[in-house]
Amino acid sequence: MPMFEAAIFNRDVRDLVAKHLHHAHLDDVWAELNFIDIEAQDETNAMAKLRRRYPEKNGYEITQIVAFLE
Repeated sequence: MPMFEAAIFNRDVRDLVAKHLHHAHLDDVWAELNFIDIEAQDETNAMAKLRRRYPEKNGYEITQIVAFLE
């Protein structure tokens, strides 16, 4: 199955860190891009899996998703 890499950060954490505050449940590292590898049939399926794990309603923003070259 193909592999994809997504660049994700958390908007809520980023806003708090900019004010020198901390999120109650997430580490400050989520203020910056985190690169997540995911296995999926295609980019659409990869995005759906990522959205379930990192929902927009919880502040997560997926800025990019790319397929690994085989």
